Amino acid sequence: MVKKNPKVDGYIEEAAEFARPILKRLRSAFHKGCPQAEETLKWGIPTFVHNGIVGNFAAFKKHVSVGFWKSKEMQDPAGILQRRAASMCNAKFESLKDVPTIAVLAEYVAQAAELNAEAKAKPKKKKAPKPLPPVPKALQAALNKNKKAKAVFLGMSTTQKRDYIEWIDEAKREETVQKRVATALEWIAEGKGRNWKYEPQHTQKTTGKKSKSRSAKKAKKKASPKKKPTSKVAAKKKPAKKQAKKKSTKKGSPH
Repeated sequence: MVKKNPKVDGYIEEAAEFARPILKRLRSAFHKGCPQAEETLKWGIPTFVHNGIVGNFAAFKKHVSVGFWKSKEMQDPAGILQRRAASMCNAKFESLKDVPTIAVLAEYVAQAAELNAEAKAKPKKKKAPKPLPPVPKALQAALNKNKKAKAVFLGMSTTQKRDYIEWIDEAKREETVQKRVATALEWIAEGKGRNWKYEPQHTQKTTGKKSKSRSAKKAKKKASPKKKPTSKVAAKKKPAKKQAKKKSTKKGSPH
C-alpha cells in the first residue's frame, strides 16, 4: 500500500485552488509509476525518493511544475519536458486541461526510477592511485649510506614514502634540504613516519606523560604547606585588630 506523507497533504491543501487538482494528479502518477517511492519534502516541495531522488513537483502563483532528477537522460515521447542545461528538465502546467493523463505521466516516473536503479547497480569507478614522485637525490644519497634506514624506507607504505619525499621537495634552500634529510634519516631508521607524532602509538605515550606530570603537580600542591598571607593582606587585617581593641576599651569604660 502506498504511504502518503501528511506534510505533502498539507502542501497541496495550502496551494492555490487551480493548482490542487494538478498536484493531486501528479502525486497519483508518481505512486503509479514507482509504488516504492517515498514521499518527503526537500527544498520545501514534495519529492519522491527511491534509489535516490526520482522527481518532485511544486506549485507557483500561475503554474505547477514537475521535474525528474535524471531528466536529461530520459526519453520525452509526449514532448512535455523543457530541456535546460543547468537544472532538471521541468514540465509546466497552468491548468488541469494541459496535464497529461496519469498513465502517461506514470511512464515518465517509471523511466526516471529505472535510471536510478541502473545508476545504483553500476560499480563505482575507483580512482587510479597517484604515482609516487621520485626520491630526492639528497635523501637517496643519505639512504645509500645507511643500510638500516634504507631497508626501513623500502618497507614503508606509499603514503609514508610520499610524506618524506614531498616534505624534502618543499624545501627551497639547500640548508633546509640538508636539515630535513638528516631528520628524515633519523626518523626512518627508528621506523617512524613523517607524521609519527600524530600516530596513535606515539600520542598515547605523550598523553600518558602529560597525565603523570599533572598528577605529580597535584600531589606536590597537596603536600606543600599553605603559604602565609602576604604583607599586603596582613597590612589590611591590622586595622581590624585596632578597631577591635577600641571597641573593647569602650565596653570596659565606666558610664
